[in-house]
Amino acid sequence: ILAARRAEQEAHRAEITNKFLISALDLTDRFSSNNRGDSTLADVLERAVVQAGTELKDEPDLRAEVLTQLSRGLQNRGKLAAALAAAREANDIRFASTSAATAVERASSSQQLASVEIENGNLDDAAAHLQSTLSELTSAGDQDEMLIRAYTSLGKLSSMRGDAEGSLR
Repeated sequence: ILAARRAEQEAHRAEITNKFLISALDLTDRFSSNNRGDSTLADVLERAVVQAGTELKDEPDLRAEVLTQLSRGLQNRGKLAAALAAAREANDIRFASTSAATAVERASSSQQLASVEIENGNLDDAAAHLQSTLSELTSAGDQDEMLIRAYTSLGKLSSMRGDAEGSLR
């Protein structure tokens, strides 16, 4: 019964995510009523962050996942302020007492927030979020890919602080 319930929840999440993505990507269709003249992918991603707040308001855990991914895309396109805002909102949702997020989901959000904070020069905040990431991952078991990202970010953080030895640990 639990497996069937979990499968039903995952199917619901996939359906909501697909609808959101189709709607967000429709922003780039020049004939769409949603078109606001966005000219770059970064513009579409920024608008999708706003859209996630309204279209996914009743699905906070799903909104957190979408915001984390949008934050990554914005960060990769140099839109650090927008990436930081999206990552903070996702992290706040994940760590809210009402969240059903798993340890891995919380770690993913805090890792992304730390990554953007490092690029923004918020090194103390990044260090705190990386410690949170590692703490969540120790309770989650086998998460090699996430651990690699967290330790890579810790190395980058140490390097930016001028701690060459710490960046090699």
